[in-house]
Amino acid sequence: MTERKSGTARDAGLRRVRTVTKWIAGLAVGLTGFITVWEVQSAHHVGATTPAVTRPPSTASGSGSSATQPAAPGLGSSGVLQAPDAAPSPTERPPAATSGGT
Repeated sequence: MTERKSGTARDAGLRRVRTVTKWIAGLAVGLTGFITVWEVQSAHHVGATTPAVTRPPSTASGSGSSATQPAAPGLGSSGVLQAPDAAPSPTERPPAATSGGT
């Protein structure tokens, strides 16, 4: 008789654990979705309030021609990215950071 009682108690306990696990998984999915939506909206609002990069006005030189300067490094006068003048080259220096160790 105690075997039957302990088996029933075990089955009831497993059902409770399964139910709690389902609730925890559902809450985790819901919380993840809420945080994702919140972050997307926050990023959207930040992007809307961030000022755009503007180019400085053209300056006239003594010869009467006007020259424009890029708004940021790597940007051409039309605001399009430009390729670098030369490709990066490896150096002979050892790495400055190391992983692990003390």
